[in-house]
Amino acid sequence: MKSSEAYLVLARKYRPSDFGSVLGQPQAAGLLQNAVAQKRVAHAYLFTGPRGVGKTTVARILAKALNCAQGPTPEPCGQCPSCAEIASSSSLDVLEMDAASHTGVDNIREVIIDTVRLLPSRDRHKIFIIDEAHMLSQAAFNALLKTLEEPPSHVVFILATTEASKIPATIGSRCQRLRFKPISPEALARCLSDVAKKEGLKAEPAALSVIARAAEGSLRDALGLLDQARSFCEDAVSADGVREMMGYLGHETLASLASALLKRDARALAEQLRRAYEDGAEPAQVLRELRSLVEDLYLQKIGAKYGDTIPISVPAGVEISMVSPYFLAFILRKLNAALSELRFGDSPRLVLDLALFGALEGGLDVEGWVARLEALEKGSGGRGQESEESKAEEAAAQSSTLQPPPPDPGPPTPGDEASLLARLVAAVAPDKASLSHALAGATMITRGGDCRIVFSRSFDFEQAKRNQGILAERISSLAGRPVSLTLEQGRGPMESKTGEAPRHTPAPSSSAPSPDPSPPAPDVNDPAMKEALRVFGGSLKVTKKSS
Repeated sequence: MKSSEAYLVLARKYRPSDFGSVLGQPQAAGLLQNAVAQKRVAHAYLFTGPRGVGKTTVARILAKALNCAQGPTPEPCGQCPSCAEIASSSSLDVLEMDAASHTGVDNIREVIIDTVRLLPSRDRHKIFIIDEAHMLSQAAFNALLKTLEEPPSHVVFILATTEASKIPATIGSRCQRLRFKPISPEALARCLSDVAKKEGLKAEPAALSVIARAAEGSLRDALGLLDQARSFCEDAVSADGVREMMGYLGHETLASLASALLKRDARALAEQLRRAYEDGAEPAQVLRELRSLVEDLYLQKIGAKYGDTIPISVPAGVEISMVSPYFLAFILRKLNAALSELRFGDSPRLVLDLALFGALEGGLDVEGWVARLEALEKGSGGRGQESEESKAEEAAAQSSTLQPPPPDPGPPTPGDEASLLARLVAAVAPDKASLSHALAGATMITRGGDCRIVFSRSFDFEQAKRNQGILAERISSLAGRPVSLTLEQGRGPMESKTGEAPRHTPAPSSSAPSPDPSPPAPDVNDPAMKEALRVFGGSLKVTKKSS
């Protein structure tokens, strides 16, 4: 009885064999094709990028292009002994080394350093492919450094790594670096569709979309998942079957969870979480699926879209108009933080519950608050304010027509200025004690409808400046007429431009007696002094300075 042939998984069966069939890496493939065609192949290359995007595959294709019997050529034949041996990893002149299992300096010395000077056994070039190069030890990198910098003319090094940051700068600077990018979900879905047709496999487009999104840019992972779904679904791959195979939530469960979350319905959310736990859902998977869904909603809400082939997977029953983008962004931050916390916590369910119920908070719904404030402003509050203002204007107009305008009191005397300032201090003191204290040390100068207050200290001036509107209103009320207020900083009216007399010192006369050198006793009935005693406490004491 003839034994059946060994099954070849899809990831190996449909592995690209030339530069033209490499998926999603046009820059890297084009650069290497041009280098081979122009005979400008570097002695060392560093391929960087995520897993499963074609780094090792492209390294083998480059080895074929250099050692093909019809080459060097950018389009290797794939039929000659050299191409066939490279494809089966049995070529004596193309040595592949897995740095993850050969990390030491002895491995580098045995595989590379001791053999690099030997000529190729048959082909043009001796090619060393070091996969997962970042796993080499520092001693191994040091041993490789000199050989990598000045290899023989028949040697080409190709280093592949998923973590370029771990490659020493001394190694990276001696290589031409090619960056491999993650493959887009749209390109993965098209590739999976082509493979399914070649295999005679019935697969729903929605199922291929789920696989493409789950592969996260890796073609190898996508083909592996398709192979697994083929066995699980018995040659009829459906979206529900793929979701069940991968442990995803059902469409209805996901839609109900998302709806309860977006509606901020704690009771419904608790019920849906209970059902998800009964179905065996893992907290990490629930968080990832909800995050993916909320991210799709957020992108739609702000008008962004990634790609055209795969539609954004929004379950039925979830409306974008239900929430604002601010709340969606708030939920995304919560879910991201919960996924990070899962790695360090010992209770995944607690992390999930805290994340979802904590996301029900509406404090960051800025758009909702703005809408409420605008409604209040346009509603009764705004209309009432307008009506009161209009009534006040009408009353003022009627009174102005019935009564003659009051006579202009004229400029006040210096004593009136002091009295007005004292009354202003007393009027401000109940609400703003510190402001009244600042006014107590100031000087007031008035002329007609203009009032100027001069402060000797900058601190008092700045404080009064912040409350200039209140001071102007109080002065106008005390004076019984509109007053234009100006605040200045200086040493008093003696140095002012207008030359008015100071507040408490009347102009001296020839008949006045000489002043007493001793300081006058403070007036305890002065409103400013009363307020100072109330604020600072203590008692009054007069001290005479000795001459």
